[in-house]
Amino acid sequence: MDILPDRFEAKLRVAIAVAMLFVAALSLSIWKVVDNASQAAHWLANSVLVMDQLAHIRGDTTQVEMSTQNYRLTGDESNLKERDRAIDARERLLAQLRVRVGDSPEQLKRWIALRRVVNQRLAISREVERLYRQQGGTAASAYATQAPLRASRTQVYRLLDEMDREEHHVLERRQIDYERSQQWQLWWNGLSGITLYLLLAGTFFMVRRQWRALKASREALASSEESLAATLHSIGDAVVSVNAAGLITRCNRVAELLTGWPAAEAVGVPLSQILTVRRDKDDRAIDLLACGTRMVTQALHMPESWHGELVARDGRQCPISYTVAPIIASGGQLNGVVVVFHDSTAERDARLTILAQNALLTERVQDRSLRLVESEAHLDAILSAVPVLIAYVNADRLYVYVNEQYRQRFAPERVNITGCAVKEILGEERYDIACPRIDKALAGEPLDYDWQPFPGVWQNIRYVPKRNEQEEVIGYYVLGIDVTERKAAEEHIQLLNNELSQQVRELEHVSRALRTLSAGNRAMLRAKDEQELLDSSCRAIVEAGGYDTAVIWYGDGEAQELQPMAQCGFAGGLDELKGIVLGRADAAGGISITPTAVRTGKVQLARDMQNDSRYEALRALMYGAASGLACPLRVDGRVIGALTIYDKQADTFDDDEIDLLIEASADLAFGIGSLRAQREREQARAAMQQMLRHDQLTGLPNMLQFEEALTLAVVHASQEGRMLAVLQFNIERLGEINEVLGFAQGDQVLREFGARLRACLPAAALAARVRGDEFTVLLPGADAQEALVLVTAVTWTMTTAFEVAGLTLDVAARVGIALFPQHGGNVHDLLRHMGKAAQQAKQRGWLIACTNRARARRRLSG
Repeated sequence: MDILPDRFEAKLRVAIAVAMLFVAALSLSIWKVVDNASQAAHWLANSVLVMDQLAHIRGDTTQVEMSTQNYRLTGDESNLKERDRAIDARERLLAQLRVRVGDSPEQLKRWIALRRVVNQRLAISREVERLYRQQGGTAASAYATQAPLRASRTQVYRLLDEMDREEHHVLERRQIDYERSQQWQLWWNGLSGITLYLLLAGTFFMVRRQWRALKASREALASSEESLAATLHSIGDAVVSVNAAGLITRCNRVAELLTGWPAAEAVGVPLSQILTVRRDKDDRAIDLLACGTRMVTQALHMPESWHGELVARDGRQCPISYTVAPIIASGGQLNGVVVVFHDSTAERDARLTILAQNALLTERVQDRSLRLVESEAHLDAILSAVPVLIAYVNADRLYVYVNEQYRQRFAPERVNITGCAVKEILGEERYDIACPRIDKALAGEPLDYDWQPFPGVWQNIRYVPKRNEQEEVIGYYVLGIDVTERKAAEEHIQLLNNELSQQVRELEHVSRALRTLSAGNRAMLRAKDEQELLDSSCRAIVEAGGYDTAVIWYGDGEAQELQPMAQCGFAGGLDELKGIVLGRADAAGGISITPTAVRTGKVQLARDMQNDSRYEALRALMYGAASGLACPLRVDGRVIGALTIYDKQADTFDDDEIDLLIEASADLAFGIGSLRAQREREQARAAMQQMLRHDQLTGLPNMLQFEEALTLAVVHASQEGRMLAVLQFNIERLGEINEVLGFAQGDQVLREFGARLRACLPAAALAARVRGDEFTVLLPGADAQEALVLVTAVTWTMTTAFEVAGLTLDVAARVGIALFPQHGGNVHDLLRHMGKAAQQAKQRGWLIACTNRARARRRLSG
């Protein structure tokens, strides 16, 4: 008999086709989102590279000028080499920058102007070098004084700043376009999802109506004893029914053959005498009637399949797969059980044969490769002989091996399907069903499920992943057994168990509340900050608890509006929730349980918001929510907000469930309080650490941190045989500035001096303010020459006047240098020699001074 009428089948096909179209539209939309994100990432990477190259060009330009000036002042040829390296690096960066800004006319114009100015400055540098070589330092200095160095430097920096700002503007415009596109995609996905949900709901009601008609037909069929007997005898599996007393009432022909008992003799005999089943693992007898009774007490409405050893009347044994289902009367009493079983010898033999052959092939594949073809042929003959569908598919979803039964079932028109794709052989419709399970099998998960690949044909399919020596999944085995007759019997038995569904639904309420409580506690233990706790708690309520929507609101009893902080399951998202203004109890437009819970500090329950006129203003905003529960969140004795849970089923919350959800909200409030206390402790600890190890005026490390870094650097230098240098900068006339202009202006000079000093240092160096007008610098791996280069760079930077209280001041510093290990082998000696050298430079009017062992000095001019 055709179960589905033609009209119903046509409607179902139309609904599925429309659903597939919506799924395709959603997939296209998701692809568009991913493509936009990829393009935005490309734009961001290009802009970041451009800005990074601009920063490096600025640094290389400064390095070229400093190296040229150092050469002009000292005549050291190493400065020219450093200059040429900086020029080469800058030229490479300019060439790369030309390619990256080629699509912007404005940026290209600025690049051409920058190229022109750089060439001008390069010519000045070459001329300084030529004059120094031919006429000496005086002529080179005279030319440098007349050359437009300051004007060209300003022009270079201006062009670099303009290009950097333009690149930031381009990045901002692209970001705005990307966000606008993402917003449109979000609305489109939401509309498509709602439409698809409505379509699936309509399909569900259509299928449910057809299912009810089918149920009535089955009940009429079950009323006929003769029809029932014919059905039992036509089933390929053995079926035995037993009454509540444990006596057999009927059995079919297959049961007679497997047990050795004719039906005439078996009826009225105890089940344990006719059907003796022993466990595989311990050979103990199984009480089948007790299994059915246990299913009733445990509210198990789906029968499970077990395996055991059947002992027949004549003593022979055979492995079987059996299912026990209770027969429930209308009053809920157990009227008996039905046992369905079949001989699983072939299935077990096939599995053992496959495992044995695979183990043999794996062990002997290297030294017996010449026998591989013969072994494979033998295995193929065995697998083709068993009544099981067997195949092996590799990780690319291509058939490597199939037996004859598999080929005859899915591709009878083909001679060989080895190397063919699974999708090609199964077809689009069947592949769409099998694809998610194939994904799990290739992920390493064994699967066992029943499948209807053809109308009226059911197969029990098993996927067994195959791994290589590295435990990587390289394919999977497919085992298929025809269970059509068993499925027909299970459908009949399922009709008898529908009365159990109501009891299961009653347990679901408490069960989902317990799942919510457990998942919320896990989220609280794993959360690192408050927002993560709120988000994970909402997800736990919806995903683990099975509720439709969860929202966490913040605000106290005096707040006019509550702010949503986290949500899960709300179709409009958090942005739409922020636009909802919840009413008060005295508002004309209706009330909401959330502000009432926050204001009163008591749990609020709405049983049926769809039919309660008090909630009329909220119906259009809650996307069909019918019942709601709002639990206030108390932290340190004060209500800070509420946890609100919505469900589309009216009156869905019972008393036990509410108690558990109140406990979950209390746990959430405890977690919020704990995270806030932890955050306050961490902030206080960080502030104390900052104050202990840093100078509060300049933000530089203080003497404590400098000594720690110097101690570590001395240890590393001793172990690796390297040098290091420490420098002390004493600011000149800082006392006069404090006395004349005030200490606030003196502090401004100190901050500006510290900022300029830090800007001159290489990445590995460390600057610190140790006291008053004294700054120190640690140069790991540096010798005297490198220390002098740094002093020259700092001196050059300090030549730019300081703007203080509307005045232009020239600020200079005396420098003392100590080297490791020449001037000391420990921190104390190095600091002592460094301070002594700085004092000598100050007393004798030198710019730089070292200790007596290796002294270098330069007198100030003028």
